[in-house]
Amino acid sequence: NNMVYTTAKDYYVEMKKDGTTLTGTMFENSDFTGTWQTATQTITTTITPSLRYLHFWNSMSASTGAWTGTIDDVEFYNGVTTVTPATWTIESPPTTGLKLWLDASDSTTITKDGSNLVSAWNDKSGQLNHVTQATATNQPLWVDAVYNNLPTIRFDGVDNYIFRNTWTGGALTQPNTIFIVCEVPTGSSTKFIYDSLHTGGRNAFFSRGASSVYSVYAGAAPNFGTRNTAFAQFMLEFNGSSTFVRRNKTSIGSSLVAGSLDMSGIYLASNGAATVGEFGDIDISEVLVYTGQLSTTDRDDIEQYLTAKWGL
Repeated sequence: NNMVYTTAKDYYVEMKKDGTTLTGTMFENSDFTGTWQTATQTITTTITPSLRYLHFWNSMSASTGAWTGTIDDVEFYNGVTTVTPATWTIESPPTTGLKLWLDASDSTTITKDGSNLVSAWNDKSGQLNHVTQATATNQPLWVDAVYNNLPTIRFDGVDNYIFRNTWTGGALTQPNTIFIVCEVPTGSSTKFIYDSLHTGGRNAFFSRGASSVYSVYAGAAPNFGTRNTAFAQFMLEFNGSSTFVRRNKTSIGSSLVAGSLDMSGIYLASNGAATVGEFGDIDISEVLVYTGQLSTTDRDDIEQYLTAKWGL
């Protein structure tokens, strides 16, 4: 029996055989919710065979059918007959070259008070590049069950930020690659998603509200794209005089002449001088900072990991 799919869409497919019934279900969400299509086939053969194959056709003719796309994960469970779909474990991102990993969904990495104000967000990379904010009035807010039912860190756009001024092991030189899952600041002024210490090398990503565009900085500040404030994932590759930016797996800026400055630490939702009026009113859910330029395979793996995890 057939299930119908549409192109340019991620699906999570469950095939389950229980006795003489084989049921296939396509789900829209990574936690196997949001049923898209279901098909049931009765197995009449006396040996009640196991699943032989799952095939995606773009044609009813087996001789011409072909599948164009990607398969990101396949898992088999033996003896599972419950009607509740299995929840797959989302794989972690590659660790080679990983300098900083902040994950709002990991409560063990977040220090907060009884009002959920965050004083420390610990690095999961193993490099000990934790970010902190000791001043209570500047601390962002931990908020539970926001995106894909996972927590986020919320910055008020008035005076909230969290930061570090240096990196363990020295400055982060170019090329480097940053992934950040966040909103983009609203309003008509310049507001920051992240920056680094102004007195050292500086890499930054920010919104120019008056022009409704994005901008990056590593010695120069080219504008690009059309600002979209919705929650999304961004990839920024600083590579000498050429910087590339992607939003939700799609390029929004290429060959940007942003300069070749190093990156001295990181300031989230603020510029590197904590300037009043330039704080970002944003949620930040995950940050990954890598030394060097990633392979296309690693980049795609990280983007898929973030897409599935945060429901993008």
